[in-house]
Amino acid sequence: MEKTIALIHTTRIVIEPIHELLKQIIPEVKNFNLLDEGILEILSKTGSVNSQINKRVCDLAVLAEEAGADLILLTCSSISSCADIACNMVNIPILKIDEAMVKKAVDLGHVIGVIATNRATLKPTTLLIDKVAKEKNKDILIKTYLYEKAFKALLAGKSDEHDNIIFKAINEVSKEVDVIVLAQASLERLLQKIDKKEKKVSVLSSPRIAVDHLKKNIKNIIKVKYGGI
Repeated sequence: MEKTIALIHTTRIVIEPIHELLKQIIPEVKNFNLLDEGILEILSKTGSVNSQINKRVCDLAVLAEEAGADLILLTCSSISSCADIACNMVNIPILKIDEAMVKKAVDLGHVIGVIATNRATLKPTTLLIDKVAKEKNKDILIKTYLYEKAFKALLAGKSDEHDNIIFKAINEVSKEVDVIVLAQASLERLLQKIDKKEKKVSVLSSPRIAVDHLKKNIKNIIKVKYGGI
């Protein structure tokens, strides 16, 4: 039976890239989008997830299930924590786009650098890394790096300026850490432009890792949730 994934977005920037990944990696799976750009507007004012944002994500999750989704993927790291509440509102699994990436990062090194262009993404990402490290009983050090100018450039359509800022950041941060985590899905496309010969450390981005994880585990993920766990 054909499966359907509902993608919950907070920005339209990531819609097409994630669609392309799903088409390449899991072409047999259908998907549809639910977009709420107001969430990022609230986050820009509050600085962190609050009850209002949790409610909006829960409402979207319910809509996704009603529309026939077999599972939900939250494509924004800033709202990953909402999955822990929203999963109680529906009978289908809700996945965090950054969870598989974070588990890989913790496995790869002890000093993890988190690069973000949106301040609201830093705290959720570092909290998830810390949680995963504790679950794996591993001592780690997290270093965070924020480049808000890059995000503003991207929103203004200046993708080259955005990319140059992040490329320079990756080069500098790689001198201080074992592995780099790109905290936002919007940074995924940069991996294709990084010369592998010049990479000093592993650089991870969530979308491809999340979709690869889905391809390998989608049947078990759906089975477990429908089994009442």
